[in-house]
Amino acid sequence: MSRLVASQVLLTATLWTASATPQSEPPLTTAASAETQPLIATADVEAIKARLDGTEGAALTDEQKTKVSGLIQQALEDLSSAEKLKGSAEVFRADKQNLPKTRDELAAQIVSLTGESESNPDPESSLATLETELLEKKQLLTEVQAEFDKKTSEWQARPARRETLRSNLFAQPEQLSTVKTQLQTPAPAGEPPLLSDAARAATQARLLRVQQIPEACNAELSYYDAQDTLDTPRLRRELYEKRLSRRKREVAAWDAAVQSKRQDAIGRRIDAAQEASQQAPADVRELFWANLSLAQDERKIRNDTSSVLDEQKRMDGDVVDLTKRFQQLKERDRKAAGSAALGIRLRQEREKLANPETLRRAVEARLNELEDVRLATLDKTEDLEELTHIEDVVDDFIAEHPAPLSVSDQSYRESVENAYQQRKEFLAELVKAYENYTDALNDLEQKQEELAALSEQVLNFVDERVLWIRSHRPISLTGVFSDQTALAWLGQGEWLEEPLRVLRADAWSRPELYVMFILAVALLQLRRRRQRHRLDELAERVCARSNLDIAPTLQALAVTMILSLLWPGIVAFFAYRLLESPEATQFTRNLGRNLYDLAAVVAFIEFTRHLVRVDGLADAHFDWSERSRRKLLTWVRWLCVCGIPVLLLIAVLRARESDAGGDFLERIAFVAVLLLLAWALRDLMHPRTGVFVEWSSRRAGSWTDRLRPLWSRAIQFVPIILAGLTLYGHYYTAQQLAGKLVLTLVLVLATVVTRGILSRWLMLRHRRLAIDQAKARRAALAETVTSSEESVARVLEGVEQKADLSASSEQSRRLINTSFLVVLAAAIWFVWADVLPALNRINTAPVWPAAEKLLPVVKSEQPAATGTPLPMAQPADTSFEVPTDVSLLTWGDLIQAIVALILTVTAARNVPGLLELVVLEKLPLDASVRYAVQAFARYAIVLLGMVLVSNLLGLEWSKVQWLAAALTFGLAFGLQEIFANFVSGLIILSEQPVRVGDVVTIDEVSGVVSRVRMRSTTITDWDRKEYIVPNKEFITGKLLNWTLTDSMTRIVITVGVSYSADPEHVSRVLLEIANGHDNVLEDPPPTVTFDAFGDSALNFTLRAYLPNLERRLLTIHELHTRICQRFRAEEIEIPFPQRDLNLRTLPGAVSKALREWGQEAA
Repeated sequence: MSRLVASQVLLTATLWTASATPQSEPPLTTAASAETQPLIATADVEAIKARLDGTEGAALTDEQKTKVSGLIQQALEDLSSAEKLKGSAEVFRADKQNLPKTRDELAAQIVSLTGESESNPDPESSLATLETELLEKKQLLTEVQAEFDKKTSEWQARPARRETLRSNLFAQPEQLSTVKTQLQTPAPAGEPPLLSDAARAATQARLLRVQQIPEACNAELSYYDAQDTLDTPRLRRELYEKRLSRRKREVAAWDAAVQSKRQDAIGRRIDAAQEASQQAPADVRELFWANLSLAQDERKIRNDTSSVLDEQKRMDGDVVDLTKRFQQLKERDRKAAGSAALGIRLRQEREKLANPETLRRAVEARLNELEDVRLATLDKTEDLEELTHIEDVVDDFIAEHPAPLSVSDQSYRESVENAYQQRKEFLAELVKAYENYTDALNDLEQKQEELAALSEQVLNFVDERVLWIRSHRPISLTGVFSDQTALAWLGQGEWLEEPLRVLRADAWSRPELYVMFILAVALLQLRRRRQRHRLDELAERVCARSNLDIAPTLQALAVTMILSLLWPGIVAFFAYRLLESPEATQFTRNLGRNLYDLAAVVAFIEFTRHLVRVDGLADAHFDWSERSRRKLLTWVRWLCVCGIPVLLLIAVLRARESDAGGDFLERIAFVAVLLLLAWALRDLMHPRTGVFVEWSSRRAGSWTDRLRPLWSRAIQFVPIILAGLTLYGHYYTAQQLAGKLVLTLVLVLATVVTRGILSRWLMLRHRRLAIDQAKARRAALAETVTSSEESVARVLEGVEQKADLSASSEQSRRLINTSFLVVLAAAIWFVWADVLPALNRINTAPVWPAAEKLLPVVKSEQPAATGTPLPMAQPADTSFEVPTDVSLLTWGDLIQAIVALILTVTAARNVPGLLELVVLEKLPLDASVRYAVQAFARYAIVLLGMVLVSNLLGLEWSKVQWLAAALTFGLAFGLQEIFANFVSGLIILSEQPVRVGDVVTIDEVSGVVSRVRMRSTTITDWDRKEYIVPNKEFITGKLLNWTLTDSMTRIVITVGVSYSADPEHVSRVLLEIANGHDNVLEDPPPTVTFDAFGDSALNFTLRAYLPNLERRLLTIHELHTRICQRFRAEEIEIPFPQRDLNLRTLPGAVSKALREWGQEAA
C-alpha cells in the first residue's frame, strides 16, 4: 500500500512539473529511468527462434511449438514498440527545442501570405487554358482542404489525447509491477527449456516496452504544454485557414472566368447560327434553326450548372457551419452537462436545425432530376455519334431535299455540310455541358445527403439532452410580480391589436381568400343541422335487424368528420394567414404556429364530442355503454368550455418574445389545463363509476382486468407529473411530453374508431353468413320428409357448420384485437422514441453477440518517429484474436422478435378463420378444399414467422445451416414418428385421400372426419365420440372411405321364408318393396337373389343402392318394416328355426313318465 501511495505522489509531482515548466525537460519516472538497461535484444529472440527451427524445437509437441512461436512474435513486437517509444520521446524533445523557431517561421509565413498579392486569371487566355488552370486550382484546393481537415481533427483530438497519456502514466506503475512479478516467477516444473526461455524473453521484452512509457508520455505532454505556451497551434491554424481561403478565392476567380468565356463562346455560336440561317436556302434553314436551339439549350444548361454550383457552395458552408456548431455543442456538453445555459443553447440549436426529412425529400427530387439529365445526355450523345460520318448524312439529306433551281448543287451541298458541321460542334459542346451539369448535380446530391445525415445526428444529440435540462426557474410567489407587464399587456388588449392589423391588411391584399373562407364557414354552419339529422337517420338504419351493409357506418364517420371541421378550420385559417401574410411580424408568425397546434387540439376534442353524441358512431354503431358515453361527453364539453380558452391564452403568451416576460402566467395556465385534465381522468378512470367498468366486466379475470388498477392510476398521474415538471422549471420538457401525450390520444382514438368499424363489418358479415346458412338448411329440410330420426351424419354436419362459423368469427375478432393492439403499441413507441432516450438506446443496447466474425489481427507498423503523437502500446499478454466484425443483438431486435412471434402465433390461430369468412366463403370450393387452404395458410404463416424471428435474432441461414442439418439428422431418428405423421398430414391435405366431412372406416371404427391436424386426424363416430388417428395410418394403413369419389352406397337385407313359400312370388314382393321406397335409386336397380336352402328357411338377399349415407339407417329401418308388413299381408311365413329330437335310450323312470304323459295327452 505504501509503494502505491509513493508511486502516485511521485507521478503527481512529475505531471505538475511537466505542466509548470514546459520549456525544460520533464523528469522521468524514477522506476523507469533506473531500469532502462537492456534486458534482452532482438538477437537474443532470433537465437530462440533458431533453436525452435532446430533439433530442440523438433522435440516439442505441436501445441508447445505454437505457444513458443507466439511468444517469439510477441517479444519481437514489444521490442519494436519499445524502440519506437524511445524514438518518439527523442523526437518530441527535439521538436520542443525547435518550437521557438517554428513559431517564428509560422508568423513569418502568415505575414508573407498576407502581403502577397493574389493571382488572377489572364483575360486573354483561351477557354481551354482557363479550364486547365481551373482544374489545377481545384486540385490544389483539395490538397489544402485535406491537410486542413487532418490538422483540425488532430487539434480536436488533442484534449482526449492528453487524457489518454495521463491514464497511461497512471497505469504504468501497476503494469511495471505485474511484469516484474511475472519475471520473478519460476518456470513450471517439467516445462521444456525452450518454452521457458521464450516465455522469459517475451516478459523481458514487455518490461522494456513498459519502461519506455513514462519517458514517451512525459515528452509528449511537455511538447503539448510548450506548444500552448508559445501559441503555435493558433498560428498554425491561422496559416492553414489563410491558405485555404486564398485557394478558395482563386478557384472562384478562375471559375468565374471560365463561365464568362463559356457564355461568350455560346453567344458567338448563337450569332453564327442566326447569321447562317438567314443566308441558307429554305430547307437548310431548318437545320440552322435546330442548331440555334442546341446553342440555346447549352446556355440554359450552363446557367443551371452555375446555379447548382452556387447552391453547392452554400451547402458546403452549411455543412462547415453545422459541423462547427456541433463540435461546440459537444464541448459545452462535456464541460457543462445539465446546466441551464446548455439547455438554452440546445433549444436554440433545435430551432435552427433544418428538418432531416425535408432535406432527404430534396435529395430524392435531386435524384429524379439527375436521372432526367442522364437520359438527356445519352440522347445527345447518340445524336453526336450519328454525325460521325457527315458525308453520309449530307447525302441522305440531299436525297430527301434536292437543291432548288435557283441554287447550284455545289453551293447547296456546302451549305448542308456547314449546317451539319455546326451541329456536330454544338452537340459536342452541349454534351460537355450536360456532363458538367451531371457532375454538379452528383456533388450537390452528395452534399445534401451529408447535410441531412449531419442534421439528423445533431438533432438526435440535441433531443437526447434537451428534455432533461431545466428550462426555467421553479415557480415562486415572486413570479407574480415579475409578470405584471404580461398581465397589463393582456388586460389592455395589446396582444389583439397586432394580429388584427395584420389580418386587416391581408384581407385588403387577398380578398378572394377571405370570401372563400366566409362562404365555406357559412356552408358548414348551414349544413350542421342537416348533418345531425343525417346521423339520426343512419342510426335508425343500423339499428334495424335486416341491415347487413357497412355503408351507413362509413357514412356516419364521414358526417362526424364534417361536423368536426368548423371550429378547427376557423382557427387553422387565421393561423395560416398570420404566418403567410406579407405584413406578418415575428409575434404574428409565432402566434400562427401556436394556433396551428391549437387547431389540432380543437379538432381532436370536436371529433370526440361528435363521436359520443346521441345517435353518433359510439352510440348507434359501436354499441358503447350509455353511461360511459354520457360521462365521456360531459367531460369533453367541460374541456371545450374551460380548456380551449386557457389553451388560447397559452398560445398568445408563447408568441411573445423571450425577453418580454409572460413565463410565469403562461406556466400557470399550462398547469391549470393539466390539472383540469387530471380531474377529468380521475373521474373517467374511476374503478366503480369510470368509463371502463362495463368493458372490464366483460373481461373479468383477464390480465387487462387484473392490471387495471395499475394502468388506470398511471394514466391519471401523467398530467400531474407534467404539472410538477412545469412548476419545478422543466417547462420545455412538459410541453414536449404534453404534445406527445396529445398525439398518443389521437392514435388511441383513431385505433378505437378503426377497430370499431372493422368489428362492425365483421359482425355484419357473420350475420349475413348465418342468414345464408339458415336459409340453406331450411330449404334442405323442406325437400325431405319430416322425420323424428335423422342420420347422425346430418346432425354432425349441421353442428359442425355452426361451430365453424362461430369459430371463424371469434378468430377474426381476436386477430383484429391483437393486431390493433400491436400496431398501437408500435405507433406509440415511434411517437415517444425521439423524446425518451431510453427508447432510442434500446436499438443500440446489446443483449449478446448474435454473430461474430473473427478476422486475423492486422499488425500495422507504427509511423516513423515524428512530432505526431503515437498511441501507447497495450500489454501484450493476450494471444487470442479480437472480434473485429461483430453483429450485436440489441434489445430493440429482441423486442421486435418477440412482437413478431406474438403476431405469428396470433395470425396462425386466427388468419385462417378470417380467410374463411372473407374469401373462401365466396369461392365455389368444397368444404374439404377450404379446410385444406386454411391449413396450408396456417403452415405458411408459421414458416414465415419463424424466418422473420430468426432474422431479427441474427440467426441467418448461412450461419445456422449446419445446425439445421444436424437437427434434421437427429430428429429423423429420434422423432421419426412425429415427422412421419406431419408429412402424412401434408399429403392428406394436398392429395386429399381423406377430407373433412368424409365418412370413413378404419380399424373397425366408422365415423365422419371432423379435423385434420398437423400430427393426427379426428374422426367423430356415430356415438359422437372423437377417435384420434395418427396421420400415418391413413397413408400406410388400410382405409375405407365411403365418400371419396362417389357418395353412392349399397345396403344388403337378408330375409328367410318357409319352405312352403313360392320363390318367384317372394322375389317379386321384395323388388316391389325396394322400388317403392323413395330413397332407393333406380339406376343401378335393386336386385333379389335366392341364396341358399337354409336349415329352417329359404334365404333371400335384397340389394339396393342409396345416393349417400345420409339416410342409410332410416332406409334400412323402413325397408325392414315394409317387408314384415307385406309378408304378413301376402301370408308369406318367416319361420322360426326347427329341430327333430330322436331319443334312443332313457332311464326306466323317465320312459315310464313319458308313456304316462302320452296316454294322458291321448
